[in-house]
Amino acid sequence: MAEGDIAPVEALFTRICEKAVSCSDEPGYTVQACLEEFTGANGGSDDMYTSMAMFKPSVLDCVGDCIEGKSCDALTEEEGLWDCFSACGLDFMFSEDI
Repeated sequence: MAEGDIAPVEALFTRICEKAVSCSDEPGYTVQACLEEFTGANGGSDDMYTSMAMFKPSVLDCVGDCIEGKSCDALTEEEGLWDCFSACGLDFMFSEDI
């Protein structure tokens, strides 16, 4: 990947984490802690984070706009986050058929 391709992904996950933190009732939960979950910095996998770099920034913005527009209740439902990915044409990423 060309240098800089990860910047739109970082922006998307920052937006996702800002929404997650605003919806969380977990004491001390921060945007940084959330980002570390996506990047694998806390020992998890960064597969989703790095794979998102193959999409156009406009697609990532679509996902971010959708997530920011959803209520916290909608996002806590199992389908809430994935609905946004689907609405932006990324539903194949979560298909059980893959």
